Amino acid sequence: MKYCDWYFWEGMFSKDQIKDIYAIREKNFNKDWKDVGAVRADGTANLKHVSSVNAVEWQYLAYNLEALEREIKITNRLNYGYNIEENFPHDSVLFNEYDTNGSYDWHKDGSNHPNYDFKFTVIVNTSLGEYEGGDLQLFSTGGPTTVTHLGGFGSAVIFKSDTPHRVTPVTKGQRRSLVYWKKGPNFV
Repeated sequence: MKYCDWYFWEGMFSKDQIKDIYAIREKNFNKDWKDVGAVRADGTANLKHVSSVNAVEWQYLAYNLEALEREIKITNRLNYGYNIEENFPHDSVLFNEYDTNGSYDWHKDGSNHPNYDFKFTVIVNTSLGEYEGGDLQLFSTGGPTTVTHLGGFGSAVIFKSDTPHRVTPVTKGQRRSLVYWKKGPNFV
């Protein structure tokens, strides 16, 4: 379903499905993967205050994300018409955990690769416990807008990766999310 500049699916994943996804993470997270700090263009400040980030290769989660992938393909075909590619087996799926005061300041997702761009950012709320704060906000027409549709566990959203977005500070509990990107040939 569409709301403003994003599409969402509430309750896309059940508690059992999220538990299965985290079991796969525990078994297959990439021990050699290093998180890259996000800094302002002038290098003066760290934008990312995430308690932990783990990466799992797409190949281990593809089956579990199949239903969401179908919805993304339909949404793209009906609303954007981007040329998006299938995720490669070694592409990373990130698991972010934000403890109290964790946040991620305004940024855009993108690639410096000469042959492809990020078309969509995909975020799934995998928090099984209660938390406060940690809102996803998009900077769209008229300023910051809170994506309330990501509030419930198992909910998923997609938005254009070049849309400025942030995660506000978590004020209580722990916010958990799964994040990946849909890529395609460079915009011309």
